[in-house]
Amino acid sequence: MDDGTPVSAGVKIATHGFKEEDILFLCNVLKKKYDLLARPHRDGHQFVIYIPKASMARLGCLISAYMVPSMHRKLNGYYFV
Repeated sequence: MDDGTPVSAGVKIATHGFKEEDILFLCNVLKKKYDLLARPHRDGHQFVIYIPKASMARLGCLISAYMVPSMHRKLNGYYFV
């Protein structure tokens, strides 16, 4: 829950330790399995996964029930209790 941060109207997932090809793989899995738009985003010399506003409501529906309430702020208002 703690390895993400809200940015703009979306969210970044901290995947700094992953290789670029692994991040591309994860983005494809998120699309195929959960219908989430996700793309690699360069953060310095490493990559993170960025989920844009268009997928935030879907992401909130999928994960907010499993998050402790203090972490709901990371979903940029797209959490459902």
